[in-house]
Amino acid sequence: MRDTFGSHAEARIALARQALARHPGSADLLFALAAALAESGDGDEYARVFRQAYLAKPRNQPAIPLPLTPPEAAKLRAAAQALMARGVLYSPVIAAAAASAAALGDKEEAARIVDYDRLFRCIPNVMPAAFRGGDFYETLAAEIKTDLRYYDVNLQAIRRAWRNDHIMQSPQPACRAFADEIARQVDRYIACLPADDDHPFIAARPDQFRITAWAVLSHGEGHHVPHIHPRAWMSGVYYVVRPDISRAPGSSHGWLRVGPPAAGAAALTIGEGRLVEPEPGNLVLMPGYFYHETQPTGVDQERICIAFDVMPLELSDAFKSDGDY
Repeated sequence: MRDTFGSHAEARIALARQALARHPGSADLLFALAAALAESGDGDEYARVFRQAYLAKPRNQPAIPLPLTPPEAAKLRAAAQALMARGVLYSPVIAAAAASAAALGDKEEAARIVDYDRLFRCIPNVMPAAFRGGDFYETLAAEIKTDLRYYDVNLQAIRRAWRNDHIMQSPQPACRAFADEIARQVDRYIACLPADDDHPFIAARPDQFRITAWAVLSHGEGHHVPHIHPRAWMSGVYYVVRPDISRAPGSSHGWLRVGPPAAGAAALTIGEGRLVEPEPGNLVLMPGYFYHETQPTGVDQERICIAFDVMPLELSDAFKSDGDY
């Protein structure tokens, strides 16, 4: 006699398959089928369907509920491990593996995955060679301001701030120099990665990738809530304009905080995280699954940065500049 759990999963699988027959290729229905397959224990088909769904619509799946209870953490860890064992190494999957390990008390495994010492970089004074000694930051800020769109609360992470979503496509000289310099820095980061193919981030290193970037101008209450970058293998931030308030002693206004979300995530402590001051020329490079957020400045002074993703080419077809971050 089948147990209730098995029967429930099979019923969900059947319903998802029926819905997919009516709406083939629906990413939402594929994710629903994948979740049901995860519960059924069919790891091979779960990984196959999850990958199909993710390539159609990269997003934060498997989802990490907060606060993460032990039963939820155990279920999440099993799902993440099933995917990673089959080579499905997208950023939300690795984030789920780290969060579930931390919530279950396996701090060693969580710290191995979220290894700030080996995988996080903050490089100061990064500037394209063609602009050294010139007014690069002022020129870049002026170019950013020529094409801004306001975002309020309708997106995943950004709150009450302006964006320029066309940095990498801009023909303007400072934007072009920025794009070239970031490509050079990304290549250097990849070349310096440790030899550790057992680490999911390093194993997921793409042979071919695309760099996408967007600038963010904020002041007052503008900020980003804690988030990861689902499409990114690696992500980064480059600082252009710094508000004076961020220099105040003991202040974290306008700073970048890297680490698990504070709210509802006491069990997810992984290492000490990182705080980054928004000094012009500071360049942050880190895995796309590292949670991060920004602190509002609280004052009417501009803070300008450029965020970017290093995206595997297999995810590029699903990319559009729709402000997910």
